[in-house]
Amino acid sequence: MQSDTIPAKSRFVVGQKRKRPTFQSMDQTLVNILVGEGEKCFMVHKDLLCYHSKYFRGAFEGSFREKEDKTIRLRDINEGVFRLFQFWLYAQATRDEEDSTTKMSRDDHSKRGRHSETRHPCSCGGNYEQCEESVIDCLTLEIRARYAKVLEQETPKWLQSGEFLFDSDHEYFSCFIALSVFADQYDTPQLRRDVLTLLVELDNYNWDRKGKLCYNRYYRRSAQKAYTSLPPNAPIRQYLIKRFAYSMACKKVNVTSLMRVPQEFVVDVLLLITAQPKKNLLRENLVNNLKDCCDFHEHVAEVEREVCRDGQSRDVQFYTSFMRAIVDQVHSAGSLNEDL
Repeated sequence: MQSDTIPAKSRFVVGQKRKRPTFQSMDQTLVNILVGEGEKCFMVHKDLLCYHSKYFRGAFEGSFREKEDKTIRLRDINEGVFRLFQFWLYAQATRDEEDSTTKMSRDDHSKRGRHSETRHPCSCGGNYEQCEESVIDCLTLEIRARYAKVLEQETPKWLQSGEFLFDSDHEYFSCFIALSVFADQYDTPQLRRDVLTLLVELDNYNWDRKGKLCYNRYYRRSAQKAYTSLPPNAPIRQYLIKRFAYSMACKKVNVTSLMRVPQEFVVDVLLLITAQPKKNLLRENLVNNLKDCCDFHEHVAEVEREVCRDGQSRDVQFYTSFMRAIVDQVHSAGSLNEDL
């Protein structure tokens, strides 16, 4: 998955660190990206493309012929993958950049939320001695209400509408794998992080609410793609191992399906399971490895995690629109499936 003239892991970096371009500030120069064997032409703003990808920065700002031609060929890239990348690229304009006013407002709202009271779900208001229901029924209502509130607090806003609670099999995981491979090949770290954010939160959301996960049906192709196209330390490979291990511990994986995935993948899953320190807490140990998407973001310091989580809480419009684009791609003519 690379062009004819430039190594996929270009180290060329031009200029100083720049601010994220906006439609008002960026240069209006367009470059041509010719995708696939049919060389489908996509036109993209050069500033936007080069800001997010060191690979394309090296191509269009370096000493290669692409700088003059303003054209690059990506013959091995699937058209559907690049279409999603292009959507992701321009959707960056919807992301919020926090200022002091936004932060103050958010902090005030957070403080008010911590002191707000939750109404007891039973008519007795929590006075069990005077409750017309049995104590067990009253406590059951209270426990269910608290659990629902915890789920709501832990669920990102872009998921709370229920739009992405799936009730049938689908191939969204194939899209995430394809986008991760693209992000790795063309050195686009923010795309890699956004893919993991969507995937981890989407899986947790559907798992907690008995929605459909796509793993049992599409694991073979997804695992094969991940293991042939990504390095061992790739975050989405590590996530795939941990999610499959947890599925095995919960007995949600058909044993015969293990024969259909790469044996290296099976070994990695079994090694993870056997490495758990407390066997009686196997499921708990494994599920704790899947809760925080920042564990798969390659953050080097805690402050990066805090900035990332803060951005996730504000970028509701971005995550919603990008996830819709992925779902639309899944339901389209299947332009990603042929490569997976």
